[in-house]
Amino acid sequence: MGFVSEAQIDEIRRRTPLEELLPEYNVHLIPAGRQLKALCPFHREKTPSFMVDRDKQLFFCHGCQMGGDVFSFVQAMDGLDWREAVEMLARRAGVLLEETSDARGRRRTLDLYDALELAARWYHRILLEEPQAEPARRYLHERSIDEAMWRKFLLGYSLPEWDNLLRHAVERGISASSLEAAGLARRRQSGGGWQQGGAGSGYLDYFHGRLMFPISDIQGRPIGFGARTLGDDQPKYLNTPKTQLFDKSQVLYALAQAKGSIRREGRISIVEGYTDAIMAHQAGLETFVASLGTAFTEENARQLMRLAPRVFLVFDGDAAGQRASERSLDLLVTQDLDVKVYTVTEGKDPCESIIALGGEEFQRRLETESVNLFEFKWRCTAGSAEAASSATAKARLTDEFVRLVARISNAVTRKLVLREYSERLRVGEAALEQRLLGILRGQPSSSPPEPPAAAGDAESPGELAELVLQCMMALPERARAIWESTPRAVFEGEIGRRLADAVDRQLAEGDFCGVRLQRKLSDLAAVRVAVKLLRSLQRDDGTPAYDFEALWHNCQRDLGRWTAQRRLSALAADIEEARRGGDEERAQSARVERQRLLKELKRAGGGGRHRVDSGSLV
Repeated sequence: MGFVSEAQIDEIRRRTPLEELLPEYNVHLIPAGRQLKALCPFHREKTPSFMVDRDKQLFFCHGCQMGGDVFSFVQAMDGLDWREAVEMLARRAGVLLEETSDARGRRRTLDLYDALELAARWYHRILLEEPQAEPARRYLHERSIDEAMWRKFLLGYSLPEWDNLLRHAVERGISASSLEAAGLARRRQSGGGWQQGGAGSGYLDYFHGRLMFPISDIQGRPIGFGARTLGDDQPKYLNTPKTQLFDKSQVLYALAQAKGSIRREGRISIVEGYTDAIMAHQAGLETFVASLGTAFTEENARQLMRLAPRVFLVFDGDAAGQRASERSLDLLVTQDLDVKVYTVTEGKDPCESIIALGGEEFQRRLETESVNLFEFKWRCTAGSAEAASSATAKARLTDEFVRLVARISNAVTRKLVLREYSERLRVGEAALEQRLLGILRGQPSSSPPEPPAAAGDAESPGELAELVLQCMMALPERARAIWESTPRAVFEGEIGRRLADAVDRQLAEGDFCGVRLQRKLSDLAAVRVAVKLLRSLQRDDGTPAYDFEALWHNCQRDLGRWTAQRRLSALAADIEEARRGGDEERAQSARVERQRLLKELKRAGGGGRHRVDSGSLV
């Protein structure tokens, strides 16, 4: 596990039963025989197919095939890596992780979270209670933002004093250096040098006299702030500087508040400003987040892939807002997402439009009037009034449109999109394809290369590898012998390698156990495979699903055929290489061995691989 012992992992798991954690994610469990069931939180469904085995502490969805334990559940739900999931559940369970050298480094990181949490609570209290915060309260009322939203988003106010937060934090044991590392304080410069002195005396607050918008990670932990001036100070908006925890180009505002609705509804709606997202939530549109006014990054695109398959981009109606929005399209078009774009027509920004229309009407227009991202790009480029003004402008803007099409990774999809718009352009498809090929070949920076062809399913280690693991799980007393008779190369791809490594680690430590194997995996795709196999071992009544002794017997024959086929492929390559080199003796020797193997395969019979379907739950 790296930074934490297996004993601590087991203790966290013991203190965090799935049936107690899942309701916190709005997963409502009901009894189903020996297990529990619910509507799956990972995809939309009307009939419950999400099952929980309380004895094994595993979940599995029959619909989307997602499965795992408590750690993989929060990884998938909150978009966390393994380490982050362990730390989050450790805090929830009250387990203090051991202070290894790595953990001490993490402790310094947690100090930053503590500083940011303290600051967010301090600024929030000031907004609610301090007379000096009246300008901020008045501004929020003028924007029609209810006090319930102030609390939901922990809005705050930083007092005009230069060291108000510093004094409060230092009194509570937060060091000035931690505040600086968290982006909450900066060093005071005086007389050309840095002032020195007592606790906090060499520092100033980073924010003062501003309305504060805490920016959280997906777990709801503050990692930075957006701050709006209420006077004439510049800049109008000031963000936390880039820190270990905060990079505004990789954050979506309000994601912690929206993630539950996003997963339930299978879509995410993105605006550009804090108040736009807040007003959407106030109107009951709880899939809305904000991109902090920056162009999308690869990390934003990856976040969307993890969260929902459908994306609505909501942009201001002014020309500047539309042009800024176009910068996001290049990254989004490369993702397997259903992206729609909606341009606000009522009011100058989404916040005002939602107020004018109401949440229900705004959502209706969003769904009925949005267009796909290629149509949006078309209207901004080749289909725009500017393109119609001259042949030169049309050529330039058409080229810009084709550059976006060139970013489509799937060649068939590229061709279909190009064909649709070539008809509207009244330009021959061949001419557009020629330009597209020029972009693909000569300008790689504008277009990603074709992804390499995958050798089978990237989410599977291969059917034969799964069969081996299934037999090991069903026959644990024979697991070591089964493993020793299995060629490692049977396990295909990255997922296969991770599963095989986990088996090696477990056998090096002692006996084999399928449930413990799953617990040694931190990769969600590998966990999914392990849980799928575990759930295939028994029927709903607890009896074995198959005669696994017979299954292993058939599997051994499959492994023999697999080995022979690989050797035949190698011999064919040897024969060709020897023939080209004029080494007839070597070629003849390979031919003889090849004939022998073919005869053995024929005697063994062709009977296909004896597969086992997914059967009943874990």
